[in-house]
Amino acid sequence: MNCVILRAGYGKDPNQEDNKFNEYYRQAKAAGLNVGAYWYSYATSVDAAKAEVRNCMKTIQGKEFDLPVFLDVEEYRQAVLPRRTLTDIISTFCDGIKSNGFESGLYSAKSMLVDSAYPDELASKYLIWMAAPNNSYNELPAFVDIHQYSWNGKVDGIRGDVDLNYIYNLN
Repeated sequence: MNCVILRAGYGKDPNQEDNKFNEYYRQAKAAGLNVGAYWYSYATSVDAAKAEVRNCMKTIQGKEFDLPVFLDVEEYRQAVLPRRTLTDIISTFCDGIKSNGFESGLYSAKSMLVDSAYPDELASKYLIWMAAPNNSYNELPAFVDIHQYSWNGKVDGIRGDVDLNYIYNLN
């Protein structure tokens, strides 16, 4: 499956749509790629996660996706939150996206997800896209649906490095 997961935007403040999202979305659809999106999170509270849902929905409304809309959780300020708090932030965003008719999931680094949230709880409800470039498939938790295995791949037609992923499960 040839696909792309595009950054739609970031954060809870208005007008934080990625300025290339619509252009890249149109180009990817025209090229026949399967398209997904992600929203980069800075949320440290459930209220901030709700604001991120509102901003994400303003950006993606009217779009059709073949892959989920993921919450990208990478910030140190999130990693130091209590596990329950971070898990609730992630659930709030993913449930909010689902309630608007989109499939949803979580993107995070292996260490962040395993050490800072309740991954089994999240994996029971959402697709998990894990960044673990130094790990083989056999070294990943069983709940991983997409494995980001490289940050410096090459793809024809794209200048510079791109992230590369294996998709194991999108059910």
